[in-house]
Amino acid sequence: MYKERTAVIAGAGIGGITTALYLSRNGYKVDIYEKNDFPGGRCGQIVRDGFRFDTGATMMLMPEVYREIFTSLGLVLEDELDVTTMEDLYTIWFDDGSKLVFTTDEARMAEQLEGFEKGSAPKEREYVKKGYELYKIGFRELIGRNFFRITQFINLRNTLLLVKLKT
Repeated sequence: MYKERTAVIAGAGIGGITTALYLSRNGYKVDIYEKNDFPGGRCGQIVRDGFRFDTGATMMLMPEVYREIFTSLGLVLEDELDVTTMEDLYTIWFDDGSKLVFTTDEARMAEQLEGFEKGSAPKEREYVKKGYELYKIGFRELIGRNFFRITQFINLRNTLLLVKLKT
């Protein structure tokens, strides 16, 4: 006798919706339960008096993950979403009225940093380079992997990796 494969997912955020898509593509009947009146989780919005207020993410972190998911569903991310590259990511305001704009414009970022402290721009570039290398290792070895048994995750190798990643 054939038994229908089913899955229950708690939460209709990005992770829950993506999991439901993959499971349904593989023949599962999926039920998603969400505590809010709307899907989206941390990427939700509130519309009031004709204005839209985002309640979550203001920038897409790890766009390669989203591209991979969309591609696996036969879609192109940029065809489905209005994606805009941000030059200025955020601004830090100091008590004295000065500010530091974190920007993807390397020359502008270097100029600002040098204005705060001479010699800091090359240090920032090195810091970002090292951070990106740690991110790639962490993604490859931890975030981007499936762990099917607890011992695949909690072991000496991963403990040493967490030390290397400076967690």
